[in-house]
Amino acid sequence: MKFYNREILSVGFKLVFILPYFFVRTTDVVMCEKKEKIMVSLMGPTANILIGIICIVLSYIFNMNYFLNLGIISYFLAISSFIPFLKSDGYRIISDSFDDEIALNSIRVLKTFFKGKKLEKSTKNIKIYLIYIFVNFLIILVILYGILKMFFKL
Repeated sequence: MKFYNREILSVGFKLVFILPYFFVRTTDVVMCEKKEKIMVSLMGPTANILIGIICIVLSYIFNMNYFLNLGIISYFLAISSFIPFLKSDGYRIISDSFDDEIALNSIRVLKTFFKGKKLEKSTKNIKIYLIYIFVNFLIILVILYGILKMFFKL
């Protein structure tokens, strides 16, 4: 953020759908250009991937499963930060790429579709909204399947 002359407002930890997240509050980034916003959003997953690489290397050097497990968790966090419906880094990258509040507009498209109304031809990025809805639906199904499998030994 300092590279783009913006301030980091706070740093913290939270649980989102039982997934642990460290976060950096970067609301000052809204003043940046589109490319800068995307680069800032990519920094979170990039940090997780770098930590994962360091942990995997340490696990081979010291032959310790502890570092291997930390590396795997770090990779999982990097991947989970790209889940678009959580409004985390993945959501920000998609929204900034299309200059759009993709979640809100996708919901509008979905409501219009289920009400049986015809979608306006002027609705830009309609294919992107439909893909976004489909991907989120698949992610929710996978998460629900994982939860059911965990609790009911499916």
